Amino acid sequence: MTDRHPLPRPWRHTASALSLAWVLGPWLLPTGAIAPATANDFEAAGLASGLAPVEPSRIRMIAERVVLTQGAKDWQAEATYIFHNPTAEPIATAFAFPEGCPFAETNGNVTGFFVDPQFRDLTTRVRGQPVSTRLVEQRPWQGLELCIGRVHAFDIALASNERVEVRHRYRFSAGTGIGFEEVQYITRTGALWNGPIGSAEFVVSPRGAAHGMSWPEGFRFVGFEERSGGSNEPGRIAYRFAARDWTPKQDFVVALHGWPLASSLATEKGIKVPCPDAASVSSGDLAADATPDPAADELLTSLSDADLALCRNLPYARHGYPFQRPELRAAFDREAEIPGDEDGPSHKRFRLGAANPFYSDALLDDRDRAYLAAIQREQDRRAATPGVLDGLRAELKRTSGQDQVLLVQSLRIRGDWAWIHVLPESRNGRDHYEDLFALMHETDGHWRVAEIPCAEEDDPSCIGNRGFADWLKGRFPRLPAEILEAALGT
Repeated sequence: MTDRHPLPRPWRHTASALSLAWVLGPWLLPTGAIAPATANDFEAAGLASGLAPVEPSRIRMIAERVVLTQGAKDWQAEATYIFHNPTAEPIATAFAFPEGCPFAETNGNVTGFFVDPQFRDLTTRVRGQPVSTRLVEQRPWQGLELCIGRVHAFDIALASNERVEVRHRYRFSAGTGIGFEEVQYITRTGALWNGPIGSAEFVVSPRGAAHGMSWPEGFRFVGFEERSGGSNEPGRIAYRFAARDWTPKQDFVVALHGWPLASSLATEKGIKVPCPDAASVSSGDLAADATPDPAADELLTSLSDADLALCRNLPYARHGYPFQRPELRAAFDREAEIPGDEDGPSHKRFRLGAANPFYSDALLDDRDRAYLAAIQREQDRRAATPGVLDGLRAELKRTSGQDQVLLVQSLRIRGDWAWIHVLPESRNGRDHYEDLFALMHETDGHWRVAEIPCAEEDDPSCIGNRGFADWLKGRFPRLPAEILEAALGT
């Protein structure tokens, strides 16, 4: 497959059942609001004060698969586990399925959990058959750094050498935030099962494709899929992670970054991307016929041609365009290591995107198209810039006799009109002259100076004075509003 957006040429066109594993997860931690967590089973024994984990458990976890799907108003969790009794004796016990802790707070080692009821419409099936659950008290357990909330318990019996499937399904509320959603599934206590977990798969399905994601180093990112919806079904998005023969040492925490994506974010994660935020460039107006925002467009003027072409590919990378050129794969389809905090989890992995085997241009949304339109305007402006400068340079040479170098500070082009601000200097760079503003007009394929306004005080025909706008409109009645705004903003 040939890349359609090459560089540097401008673009054309678990819930794991765990001993002592009251495991919470996943929950969303956007900026300021935390969504309720999903949770993991653990084997529990009854005490006078409630339930306590069975440690060590004789039961093995063969496999787990956790799918978290974002709906219109909340999330749905479906967690499936395969347990094995490897002993020669039957085991009758209780599994406990806990919710997250109280509310968002920071108190010693306890950070950011809920105590309020979190599971809605919880159903539990064992061997494919529904089983009833009961709410039980839980007591504080020594050595646990994280608390838990309500606990849903159910009885289970495993015959000798039997494998049993347990499945939970429920809904939970999603938090809202700006810029990212963080899905957490606490898995560290899975180390207390009888031996490593054979295989674990985690699937995160948000409603919109992310741009940039990070996750713990102990989990392997195995793929991304996004499919456009048909007439009878919605589109689908899936980020897949896996682990095998796994003794978890940290929690499953995936941060999904959406638009806007700041270049500073990627730089912090070890991937250099020079592109401005999507929200800033598109200025929040996503209508197809929206008037371009000059201030937003000017965010792109400082980029080199190669960087501009790279940013042109950013929306395509978000949806998994399978780039073939090495420089594009290196920018968008590679992982970087994020060092862990001193008192936090170990290293993480970060990547901007991944190849999507179901990619099509139909996946691009309004934000993507607005971003692409802004970059196209900048590329069109650059294509016209040499002609504008040639016309201004020729006029200055005619009037002053000097061949000057013009350093462009800003340029606004609309149709056959342009407003330009330059810093003139001599060819040898020794002499520097005052700022120069000029109104340019294209006729017969050539840009010519229409007006170089004066800079005197109290003269309405001079730039910066109160009557300058009326004077300019009266002199050039057909002047586009965007060009007039550029002249008045200087």
